[in-house]
Amino acid sequence: DDFEEILAVNLRGMFLPIKHVLPHMIKRRSGKIVTIGGVAGIRGYHMRTGYSASKWGIRGLVRTVALEVGPHNINVNNICPGLTETPRMQKLLAGKAAARGWSEKDIYQEYVQEMSLGRISQPQDIADAALFLASDESRNITGQDLIVDGGWKL
Repeated sequence: DDFEEILAVNLRGMFLPIKHVLPHMIKRRSGKIVTIGGVAGIRGYHMRTGYSASKWGIRGLVRTVALEVGPHNINVNNICPGLTETPRMQKLLAGKAAARGWSEKDIYQEYVQEMSLGRISQPQDIADAALFLASDESRNITGQDLIVDGGWKL
């Protein structure tokens, strides 16, 4: 059940808006579609089969739709955020800290050390990537993943 629910939220949740907006973009012969995937779609995660599969699915969706609608001057791209300071991250830190018997601060520092840039992404980092992909500056970029993860585990 969890697998189906995760796919419904993550993959179908990206597919349905695309399905409904494309006829309008095709009619106008222009548009930008930006999806949010995640680094779980770049590499697998232990014990996160459904989540990783859904994020890999978004990558396939983006590439296929980009091929289909490129002739209509529509760009389709995917942002793959890494660990980002959100309430979800706080739950992750709390869970790992409890499992390891560490403090949340120690878990946080462990993640920071894995980042090439030495910092965890902020929501604004993801928003800036979305603004770029939605802008005219990305006019020749389509079917791509923009990984925004601070160089996590390079």
